[in-house]
Amino acid sequence: MRLLIVIPHFLTGGAQRLLGDLLPLMAMRDDMDITLALYADPGRSPLFAPLQRNPHIKVRILGLPLSYASYFNPIIRFKAVRKLRNLMKEADVCHVHLFPALYDASIAARGLPLRLIFTNHNTTNRRRHFPLIAALERLIYARYNTIAGISPASVRALIEWLKADPADPRFHVVRNGIVTEDFSYGTESEEENLPESESELIEIFNSGPDVFLRQRMNKAGIKNVEDVYGRPGHAILMISRFVANKDQASLIRALAILKRDSRYRERIPADTFLAFAGDGATIGYCRRVAGEEGVADDVVFLGERSDIPRLIASASAGAQISKWEGFGLTACEILAGGIPLVATDVSGMADIVRGAARLADKENPQSIAAALAAILAPESPDEVNDTLLMKAEGTRIAKRYHISGTLELYLQLYNK
Repeated sequence: MRLLIVIPHFLTGGAQRLLGDLLPLMAMRDDMDITLALYADPGRSPLFAPLQRNPHIKVRILGLPLSYASYFNPIIRFKAVRKLRNLMKEADVCHVHLFPALYDASIAARGLPLRLIFTNHNTTNRRRHFPLIAALERLIYARYNTIAGISPASVRALIEWLKADPADPRFHVVRNGIVTEDFSYGTESEEENLPESESELIEIFNSGPDVFLRQRMNKAGIKNVEDVYGRPGHAILMISRFVANKDQASLIRALAILKRDSRYRERIPADTFLAFAGDGATIGYCRRVAGEEGVADDVVFLGERSDIPRLIASASAGAQISKWEGFGLTACEILAGGIPLVATDVSGMADIVRGAARLADKENPQSIAAALAAILAPESPDEVNDTLLMKAEGTRIAKRYHISGTLELYLQLYNK
């Protein structure tokens, strides 16, 4: 099978992380000839580098701009369609991810004898704020033989947007997956950390935040938090691109509340800091927010990182704060790593992590701060026990979303 994968860019994001794990597994198969087409050179993207080195994956850089203005430039769109069509002529299956490739590939595939597949990675986007666009997108999606969504919520939302028949056999749920073993620096099962008696629970409560941090770091071969983050302390880690649907700004404001509000200031560790792994358009705005809130010295912008499992192993808490979300791939990685998670209660992600994470209201720094405080500064042994039970459920959930299941479902769709 000649498989063409099309995605505009390869910066840190859920779609890119998924392909970074899936494509090497596909490349190991004797029956697949894989080409990865990117619109722009990803530079030193840590997610892209292993794929570029893989001798069984052919990479094609189309040399197209990726600014928001370029998405609506007809000359650039014509170039994209022409270049994609040339690649499609040599493919049996074309699997497309993200906008504007969604549009370009639909137009380029006209009249070609190949199977066209699109994966929808979110429950909403900015285009859905304009109802008139729905008519155009019904035409665009009509060319796709298969439309996959990374969660039931993402499929439902797309069907509603397109006013499609819910029984349309083109729609499938193919949940994202992770290489669970890469993040297993906790115990084999977090159930091993559950206290067996009231006295043991009280001992854990009195031991301070994240009594199991040293255990994870030892297993990962890490001596000090500073070796990973460039500073000591208790890290709250968020791994995500800086884009419209991610809400790093609310997390920064939540940290400011923890640092200055008398309800939390004396309880949380004084060396608590935020760490962001990723880059993107809104990072400048988030830097300004950190300065305005007076916590710039306690917010670390790590940029693109290739050592995500080590970041997770060295964190005291994880956060996945979004305005909307398709799945929450990073949330699953954090759960697999055995660290407590705070996530926003939005469709898509909450469906995955409910029962394994403390859920906070979206765009609500007060709610986020309270959820973080329950992890970093619990007020009772019962609150500690709740966190431990969530971590145990988290490891079970993470195993449920192993990448092997995602691979099998996509292979079935390719072979239809």
